[in-house]
Amino acid sequence: MSLRVAAAGVLLLFAASACVGPARTEDDFDRKARTTADEVRSAVQTALLVVEATDVHHLNPQYVSVVVGESEDDASAIESAFASIQPPDAHADSVRRALLAIVAQATDGLADLRIEVRRGHLDHLGDRTKALETTADRLDAFSKAHGS
Repeated sequence: MSLRVAAAGVLLLFAASACVGPARTEDDFDRKARTTADEVRSAVQTALLVVEATDVHHLNPQYVSVVVGESEDDASAIESAFASIQPPDAHADSVRRALLAIVAQATDGLADLRIEVRRGHLDHLGDRTKALETTADRLDAFSKAHGS
């Protein structure tokens, strides 16, 4: 299987998972929130992994830029899909606010990382990655707290 075919499959998976239907119950909304947290965390971890690999294997800066940019795009699309869901009740309003605050930190952190990478500052990403690791941990904690 070629790299293009594999990449297209991954993008299709993200696109399909980003299509979120309505939430009619509190449980349904919690499940969608948990899935959103997991998917955004995955995008963050992808960016962190490529940065870590860059430190060890001296990856091509253009490749790192593309991966980080696509991680940011994925997280933003997931954020937008979740934000469009109508919360069914006051509990869901609270869950929505909490999750979107964490997701905003993730997308902002990915944007900051992308900017630094594209500026060629691959040796100075430590602060950016630490903040993203913290955000990934918060997304994981959110997901576990809203598990079934």
